[in-house]
Amino acid sequence: MSSQDQNPAEEKPIEKMTVVELRETAKKTVSNKMTVKEKIKNLKQLKKEARKSKDKKKINFLRRRLSRFKKRSRKAA
Repeated sequence: MSSQDQNPAEEKPIEKMTVVELRETAKKTVSNKMTVKEKIKNLKQLKKEARKSKDKKKINFLRRRLSRFKKRSRKAA
């Protein structure tokens, strides 16, 4: 298996992915309501920790991620 066969989106961090790569990743994920809710809880915890460290860039990033996951949970319902 050559390096071209692998998906480059798996190697990049989420912040550096293009829209197309994010969409491909999203299609692969399971849109199960319980897993989405669990991810929301984890992101809320990360956001709380980022607030304590006063990292505005990370807070803003997590706020947007939370919003997206909440939309997914409403779609899955």
